[in-house]
Amino acid sequence: MHTEPSNDHLSDSHRRMLCDESRIRPEIISERGYRTITSVKELADLGFAPKQRCVPGLLMTAATLTAQGVCGHVAVCKVCRACVEERRLNG
Repeated sequence: MHTEPSNDHLSDSHRRMLCDESRIRPEIISERGYRTITSVKELADLGFAPKQRCVPGLLMTAATLTAQGVCGHVAVCKVCRACVEERRLNG
């Protein structure tokens, strides 16, 4: 999965969640490439399945154990959880 950020953007709520609630230092957030995704197309380009393309989401990347690639996970905001549930129910 190719995850070079198109920008270094975090929404205010994601920044608060990472910095204040999780106590992750800004330089660590930057190193890890965490960012807010607001485009369904960008999630598609990153290889996420249609039911995983709920925005806005927080993209969290991690190197694989073999360091031959990068995997990603998108955490969706609470507002979008209804979107996820609707997609789950409707296929």
